[in-house]
Amino acid sequence: MATGDLVTFANAQTYLGYASSQSTLAGLLITAISDRVKALTRRTITAADYTEYIDGHGDNIILLRQYPVNSVTNIYLDGGRAFADASALASTDYYLNEDTGIIELYSKTTAEGAKTVKVLYNAGYSTTPEDLQQAVFEALDWNMKRFEGSSIGTEMQSAGGVNIRPALTIPPSAYAVIMGYRDERC
Repeated sequence: MATGDLVTFANAQTYLGYASSQSTLAGLLITAISDRVKALTRRTITAADYTEYIDGHGDNIILLRQYPVNSVTNIYLDGGRAFADASALASTDYYLNEDTGIIELYSKTTAEGAKTVKVLYNAGYSTTPEDLQQAVFEALDWNMKRFEGSSIGTEMQSAGGVNIRPALTIPPSAYAVIMGYRDERC
């Protein structure tokens, strides 16, 4: 299992009934699908620690790239970008909406300029949500069958003969679930 994979082969084996001999291909596909999910959603999904430098706009809102937010270690507001301890906020200086990753400052505003805010935090899911796991399993099964010679996930095309080419690597029902996790704030 690669770091950041959204499911394990062991779970896929249990859920989809794969044989141990399919572990190499399934493992590669799990990583590829997990990477595709992250690209489509514009999120990392799995819990991790982040240090994020954010442009200040002179307002009282800070928008974190990753969410849900599990914890905030420090928030620094510093127009000079030194980020010394004196520029750190107390936890009583802001409200954090964990689900959206939006921080609202109570009585301060960010300094205008590039990278004037520094936030150290942990965000993401400690366990991949069940509906997203299901979507990854569906995409995995779709692609396993495609790579093992089934016509699923292929499209016939005629141009002086018949060509078979792979279609999308994520079936529509799984794609719909994945897109439900897409960060539309960007």
